[in-house]
Amino acid sequence: MTLNLSRNWDSKKNIVAPIIVNLITAFLIFLLVVLFKEPIYNLIKPEPTVEEFPLYCVAEPYNNEDGEVISDFFIINLRGRRYTEKDLEGISKMASRDQDVEIKPHIKIAWKGKEGNIRDITEDKEFNDEKGKIEIIPPEKGNGEWIINVKEITPKGILKVIISTDYERTITPAAKASLPFKYVYPGD
Repeated sequence: MTLNLSRNWDSKKNIVAPIIVNLITAFLIFLLVVLFKEPIYNLIKPEPTVEEFPLYCVAEPYNNEDGEVISDFFIINLRGRRYTEKDLEGISKMASRDQDVEIKPHIKIAWKGKEGNIRDITEDKEFNDEKGKIEIIPPEKGNGEWIINVKEITPKGILKVIISTDYERTITPAAKASLPFKYVYPGD
């Protein structure tokens, strides 16, 4: 029996050796692809570079003398370049290419409680002088959502609007969770 195996070993070796070499080569190629998947994919199809939304918003709430909640709302340009409405729309359009929902460059402010309401949102024209331009769109009937469009903002510029409410409650400054309204913007 032993003699029989060794007699045909040369012909079996000629068949088995290339199969083993091919299996080892395929395994090594598989490992290389697994290890370097990201660089290979980026080489074949690079991801589009999407600029991060350059505006940041912050609300500074306080109580007026009547106890109503008022908030200074700041729109801050984080970059060292001027942006127009068209620039911001372009950034939003690039960001929404990979998502199911179209992203708009608007800042939306809406009431989040059952009691009270946003009475008015006004631009602080003196503060905003030479820093940029904004457009404030009051809510449509039943919607309750105010929209702020940044028409233009200077490099590192800060724009300010004042949000007046008819809500009476002691407010904690710089606590976003304690705000009686919510705000949403593309960089949030």
